[in-house]
Amino acid sequence: MTLRFSLEADGWSVVGEASTAASAVALASETRPDLVLLDINMPGGGIAAARAITDAHPATSVVMMTGSEDDADLFDALRAGAAGYLLKDTPPNRLGELLRGALAGEAAVSPRVLGNLLD
Repeated sequence: MTLRFSLEADGWSVVGEASTAASAVALASETRPDLVLLDINMPGGGIAAARAITDAHPATSVVMMTGSEDDADLFDALRAGAAGYLLKDTPPNRLGELLRGALAGEAAVSPRVLGNLLD
């Protein structure tokens, strides 16, 4: 099941997809979504894209969806303004709930990296 299909099946409206940081920033500026999902390792850098999007559009929540469990990536993402940090193995049936929580101001963080925040 693709991420897009999973989100749409949960009632989300996906307004676009981008494969690079630059195209993600441009798409966010064009569409002004409520929420953007980014991968830290996307070409051009997901952290840089998160910072650019949150600086230009403070009302847009950015959630990192990544395979990286690295502490430095987690903290860099949060410093860049990310409202959440989810691992790619987040169960599809939990994803929508976590993203709705991020929009409501709750921390959307995968349990495996949550301990890093608490330490």
